[in-house]
Amino acid sequence: MKSLKYVNTITIEPSKANGLEKTSVALIFQLRAIDINKIVKRIGILEKHIFEDIVGMVCKKLNLA
Repeated sequence: MKSLKYVNTITIEPSKANGLEKTSVALIFQLRAIDINKIVKRIGILEKHIFEDIVGMVCKKLNLA
């Protein structure tokens, strides 16, 4: 995946726990607000350890860590 060449990315592999059908990448460097009404369909659920990694990277990026 081309996006993995950037820093602040996390690869999320499909698993039974997250329900993803294909490998995904969280782009931490592209933080933005999204209106909840724009979300049409849930594609998966973050596993706790991945969520914690993302929160840690976001906090570091925002100088909160």
